[in-house]
Amino acid sequence: MAETNLGDYFAVGNSPTAEGTWECTKCSKSFRFKASYNLHMSSHQGQFKFWCDECKRGFQNKNHFSEHYASKHQGRTFPCAYCSKRFQQQRSLRRHHKAEHPGLML
Repeated sequence: MAETNLGDYFAVGNSPTAEGTWECTKCSKSFRFKASYNLHMSSHQGQFKFWCDECKRGFQNKNHFSEHYASKHQGRTFPCAYCSKRFQQQRSLRRHHKAEHPGLML
């Protein structure tokens, strides 16, 4: 079995920060989950599974590509039921709803 230098392993972002997040060593974005961190790191290496032919942007995740295409190129938005704000992504609407309208049904 090959000997592994754990100092090198942990130095390149393979362990969470003291806050329990994973931080990108290239752009300092942080992630709560190792899987999200790994997906993000592949973007720095140009490893995209899905490409937008309209704007030449790459995505590792089919859902993110679909959301991008619908909002940027088809004009789909998600309106808030409690105020006049609109969002390009459903997860942004959920985040807004949780922060601005807690306790109300979505």
